[in-house]
Amino acid sequence: MLQTVKATLIHNHNVDKIIDEILNLIKITLNQNYFTYYKQYFIQEEDDILIIYNETETDINHMLTDFNNIHPKLTFTSEIEMNSKLNFLGLSLYKQDNSTHASTYSKPTTADCIIPYTSYHPNDQKQAAIRYFINRVREYPLDMDGKITELNIIHNIAYNNLFLSQLTDKIIQRNLTDEPQVVTTNNPTKEKKWVTFIFTHKAAYRITNIFKKISLGIAFKTKNTIYRNFSKHTQPNPNSKFNLNGIYQLTSPDCNLHYVGQTGKQVHTRYKK
Repeated sequence: MLQTVKATLIHNHNVDKIIDEILNLIKITLNQNYFTYYKQYFIQEEDDILIIYNETETDINHMLTDFNNIHPKLTFTSEIEMNSKLNFLGLSLYKQDNSTHASTYSKPTTADCIIPYTSYHPNDQKQAAIRYFINRVREYPLDMDGKITELNIIHNIAYNNLFLSQLTDKIIQRNLTDEPQVVTTNNPTKEKKWVTFIFTHKAAYRITNIFKKISLGIAFKTKNTIYRNFSKHTQPNPNSKFNLNGIYQLTSPDCNLHYVGQTGKQVHTRYKK
């Protein structure tokens, strides 16, 4: 049986201190009352936990009760597989032929919209989404058919956002096979300094390359932000609805097109980005 257990921790100033102790208590609870803890059957990512267990030997409701007794400020909820399938973070897990398989998972509202290749953004920012998708193919436990399917999806997303096929192939080849690079410096005790440049034209790379020769970190930012494109009035009143979080809609004053988004931050904070 596949099951996820999600923890909600009531605010506490010592959250970072107690979280490791709580996870250890969870593993001890499993060992003493249910089954031996094995890494492959117990996967913890932030506040989400995936547990694979034998339902003929384990009472999941009893387990959940024990979890909720671990700490008074910690509340656990659970989600059980449906039709032999369970979504866990970016994975969709399913049972087939007495074994567990995985494919990537995206929310039904997910669109293939990324920064278009023709956008006036630095190349690193335009390629960031594609690198993320490739990293999922490399890191997720997918079989060969699953990897091929994901690579085809990446090609389609890139094509729909005006990336040339040759460039997409080059990005995939570079990020799918390369190992993470370890940056070394001649003086490891010296803290690296960073500066920010506004990206206005690809000629900006020629200027910033000069600074890289003196081990100065370069970060680009762009003026092409939601705030600049949609803003025609002053800072919202802090007592207004813009001081809340949630789902919002912005309308362009130029073309009357709508942008709908969701944020956990205050709307006026998201609005400035």
